Amino acid sequence: MALSARMLLLTVCAVALALPGVFGTAQDCQFKLDTKIYDLSPLKPANGSYIFSEVTNSVEGSYLFFDSDGLSTANYTFQMQICGNIAEPAAPACKTPSPIYMISSDKTSCLALGNIEAAMFSENPYKDGINLRMYHGDALSHIQNYAATIYFVCNPKVHMSAPIFEHMTPFYAAHFKIFTSLVC
Repeated sequence: MALSARMLLLTVCAVALALPGVFGTAQDCQFKLDTKIYDLSPLKPANGSYIFSEVTNSVEGSYLFFDSDGLSTANYTFQMQICGNIAEPAAPACKTPSPIYMISSDKTSCLALGNIEAAMFSENPYKDGINLRMYHGDALSHIQNYAATIYFVCNPKVHMSAPIFEHMTPFYAAHFKIFTSLVC
């Protein structure tokens, strides 16, 4: 009985390894989808992180969008590392290790928007690149945490655009976009 269980396990593992498909790790910044290998390591910032500010609207309390039509606004600074946690946070309020921080304008509040240890790559919904999803950021409650997705979108003319904050979903997942030729 034990021998047949081992044979079954070995067979399942061999089949899984032989199947073309998806794999990748966020820490090494590489992702394989079928036969194509994406390497985002050239996008890692030389100075440790990207820092950019966005003026956002607050709608229904949990949505955050670009400031476009004069609703109540807030200014946030985002600090982002690609494929790793930020080594030197831009604000003393940033305590939880994270690849993305959302920092209040007065730097007294900082949210960790994910954890590189709980991250995965996948193909973009419109098949125009890949995305990096990061889970288990700062806790909202005992069952819900902040999360973030960086969408890397194909643009053959750009090595890397500046990161763009798109919005925060009602489920506290921040969405960012970066245009790059590395996913074409």
